[in-house]
Amino acid sequence: MNSVANILLACGLLAPWASAQSGAVDAGGGPAQSRVVKLNGGLEAEILGLGRSKDHRLLTMHVRTRNLGKNSAELLLISTPIVATDNTGGAWALRGGDPVSGIAVCRNGQIAAPVCLGIPEKRNDCDFVPLQGFTQLDPNPGAGITVNLRLSGEGDGPLVSFSANLFFRLIADPVKNATLSDEAQYRQFRMMSLSFPSMPVTDAK
Repeated sequence: MNSVANILLACGLLAPWASAQSGAVDAGGGPAQSRVVKLNGGLEAEILGLGRSKDHRLLTMHVRTRNLGKNSAELLLISTPIVATDNTGGAWALRGGDPVSGIAVCRNGQIAAPVCLGIPEKRNDCDFVPLQGFTQLDPNPGAGITVNLRLSGEGDGPLVSFSANLFFRLIADPVKNATLSDEAQYRQFRMMSLSFPSMPVTDAK
């Protein structure tokens, strides 16, 4: 593993790859209702599983993301605000110790979102995410990544909605992209919202 990867692992910014699976089972042991949302640049996201622990304090989500566009995409999930809410006022958030897999994560989004991109300055190795650490998603309708989230909070409502922020950048010409400085590449990133409407959640027995 190279030095960049070691830094990312040490800072909690590099997450392992998770294979997309069909017919996912949620934390309650049953199939989850699928919801598909269209995102920028031909990206598409779908909830494969949504489950809640017996005490209703932990919420698990499995989100498959595919690239149906023409350009490669680089993605970075911002740790806050990531929030799930139910129809009775319950809420869950991604806390520092909660695991995420399948996508690169900026754990310092709560300080100042641009710091995740090395803007305005690189304070230290854990304040920003090197370009090599972003999750790249190439165009391929038959493939994708599965983002696995565990959220902490509490709520008893049967319907849960979810919303998160992502930094994203689209790469149309890899050759031209390779000639850009890191600063120029960082400044191409934009923010988009990943939001799912209310859907049934399955409680663990």
